[in-house]
Amino acid sequence: MSELATSSAAERAYGLPSAATSATALQIFLEFLLIGATSFGRGVVAYLRNALVTKRAWLSDKAFVELLAISQSLPGLNSSNMAILVGDRLCGVRGALAAITGICLPSGLLMFAVGMVYHQHGDHPLVTAALKGVAASAVYGGFPRDEDPHRGCVPLADVPAVGSSL
Repeated sequence: MSELATSSAAERAYGLPSAATSATALQIFLEFLLIGATSFGRGVVAYLRNALVTKRAWLSDKAFVELLAISQSLPGLNSSNMAILVGDRLCGVRGALAAITGICLPSGLLMFAVGMVYHQHGDHPLVTAALKGVAASAVYGGFPRDEDPHRGCVPLADVPAVGSSL
């Protein structure tokens, strides 16, 4: 039998491997929660591809690239756009909500914790210096440089020192 004849309707219509038809909203949430908790910056696309194509086989390579192209053409973060698109494709609206919640929850909780610490200790000179250092590293990381493998990386030990000099 040909490959086309043995593929499911979901695979033919959406480029989904047959394993994708069994993805639940909980599985989608947990996978995107792991991605959100362990990926940083531009590396998130590699984490997404590894989890969605290689590990879970929820998407084919072709479908992943198509969704990535769509997510890059939309406003907002590629990772958030991909979460919504993949979740919707796998499990409809429930999947989209599960994916976006999963990928945003770790950073949301971290920012909440940082905000609480800042609220309690924001007037401390070391906290002020650290925040100025983080701001400086964000600005420094935003400028393109030729073949710089450490682009955007400022050693954590240098953050208070950089911040105190501003």
